[in-house]
Amino acid sequence: MPDISEYTPESLKELLVSLKIPAFRSKQILPWVYKDIVSDYSQMTNLPQDLRTYLSENIRLFTVDEKLRKISTDGTMKALFALKDGETIETALIPSGDGVNYTVCVSCQVGCPMNCAFCATGHMGFLRNLTVSEIVDQVRFFSMVLGKQGRISNVVFMGMGEPFSNYDAVMAAATRMNADWGLNIAARSITISTVGVISGIRNFMADPRQFGLAVSLHAPNDEIRNKLLPYNRGIGVDHLLKACKDYANVTKRRVTFEYCLFKDLNDTYEAAKELAEKLRGINCHVNLIAPNETFDHGLVASPRENVLAFEKYLTEMHVNVTLRKSMGQDISAACGQLKSENS
Repeated sequence: MPDISEYTPESLKELLVSLKIPAFRSKQILPWVYKDIVSDYSQMTNLPQDLRTYLSENIRLFTVDEKLRKISTDGTMKALFALKDGETIETALIPSGDGVNYTVCVSCQVGCPMNCAFCATGHMGFLRNLTVSEIVDQVRFFSMVLGKQGRISNVVFMGMGEPFSNYDAVMAAATRMNADWGLNIAARSITISTVGVISGIRNFMADPRQFGLAVSLHAPNDEIRNKLLPYNRGIGVDHLLKACKDYANVTKRRVTFEYCLFKDLNDTYEAAKELAEKLRGINCHVNLIAPNETFDHGLVASPRENVLAFEKYLTEMHVNVTLRKSMGQDISAACGQLKSENS
C-alpha cells in the first residue's frame, strides 16, 4: 500500500486522473495532509464520500504509529514510533522557549552504520533506510500533536541514522517539509547532519536547495576522532575540513560543526587550540555540546569548568561558538536511548 506523503502534487494528480477523478481534488487533499494534518480520511470533509473511502482503503495516511511518549521537565517530548514492518525509530520535539516554535529532530534510518562511540544508535547496528514518507511523517505527527498550540519552525536530521547514507530519501523528505504545498518550513531552517560522508557533502554542495549543513566533528585531529567516530579512519579530519571549506566557499553558506565535549579527551586546551587553528578560514559556527550519558563506553562528559574554558578560548580566537544545553536528559532523549530501552 502506498503512503500519502510519497505523493507530490503532480504525482497525486496523475493518480487521480488515472482513476477518472478530477485533478483539482489534489488541491483539496494535500492541505489535509500537511496543513490541518488529520488522523483519518473521514475528516477530509470537503471530499466526496467515495473518494474518502478509496483513499482509506488504498493509501496509508500515516507510516508511523506512536508506541511510547515521554515528556521532559524542560518541555522536550520524545516519541518511539512503530513502522509498518514492526521496526521502531525515535523522534524528539524540542521547544524553543518562546512557547510557540518547536524543532523536530528526525531519524532517517533504523539503526545506524557509523558506530560512533558516544551514540546509543551506533551500538544497534544498521537495519534499513527509512522511506521518504517515514521521515516526513515524523514531522507531520508532531505538527498534529501541537495543533494550534505551536508550530514546527525547524527540523534537524540529527536522530537515528546517517542522512548522507540515505541521501535521496532525505532530500526528497526535506523538500516536502519545505514546499509551500507541504509543511512550508523555511529551507534554511532544515539542517542535515553528517559524520563526514564526503560524497554526500559534495552532492549537497551542488544541490540548489538551501538546506543547512551540520557536521559532527567532535575532534581536531585523527587520533581523537578515530576513537569517537570509527568512520573517520576512512577519511581523516583534514580531508573532511577541506570538503567543508569547499562547501562554504561554493554555496556561500555557513557550516555548523557539532562538538560534544568529553573529559580529558577532546576538551583540553591543546584540543581547543588545534581546533581553532584547523577552522581558520572556514565560514563556520561551532556548537559545543555537553552530551547526555548513553552506554558504558568509557567516555565521561566534560565538567562544567572545562566546557566554559573551551568556549572561552574559541571565542578569544574569534571562532563563532555557541554552548548548547542538552535537552531531555530525564527522558532518555539522546539519540537511540529510548529505542534501546524499549526493544
